[in-house]
Amino acid sequence: MKKPTTLLFIFTVLIMTLSAPISAFFVIEPYISMGAGTADASEANAGVNYDHDALLFMVEAGARGGLNIFGLNFGVVVSRSMIQVDGSREEISGSILSTKTYNDTLRQDLFGHYLGFNLGSFRLWGEYYPDIKGKMTYAEDKEANIWAHNDTLKGEGFGLGLGFFAQKYISSALVFKKITYEEYTMGGQKVILPSSQYGQYETYQVGLQVSLYLDLM
Repeated sequence: MKKPTTLLFIFTVLIMTLSAPISAFFVIEPYISMGAGTADASEANAGVNYDHDALLFMVEAGARGGLNIFGLNFGVVVSRSMIQVDGSREEISGSILSTKTYNDTLRQDLFGHYLGFNLGSFRLWGEYYPDIKGKMTYAEDKEANIWAHNDTLKGEGFGLGLGFFAQKYISSALVFKKITYEEYTMGGQKVILPSSQYGQYETYQVGLQVSLYLDLM
């Protein structure tokens, strides 16, 4: 079932499309991106509190599609990312800090909306992702690892892009994303975050994005 925000956005796009003058263009923008980021979560187990931190390295492929009306751009965005997670679990016992490491691979699929402006050769836009799904396609079998193979996650987030047109149809941009996972299924059991054992899983991602910007009458 689609969320109310998604239905409202689709309705608004249809109304603006039907009422738009001839200067409106349909836009299709496939893109690829490479980037890095961080992630953090908390865990309480058997009376012991742990902090989980991770460095993220990712590749992403996606597309935006919508309308360009006098430089105002809006529409939908979809993408899939493969993310290498170099994680660590920290435990403080008295004055001793113990750190253990682990590695995972996260597949991240997102669906969202975007709204922005083209200002000459430059462009600025924001994205909102009401529907993000993640899956641990690989999880290192270590006691410190908070994740297991095939664990799934659900969440939402937002993004901000700043870029320019290197050529008429080629755009380069830096895109920042904050994604918060608020639900996951671990070992077949669904958990709503934060819970008594786990905190929310938050990620911060920055990517260098190159896209092919195609506007059609």
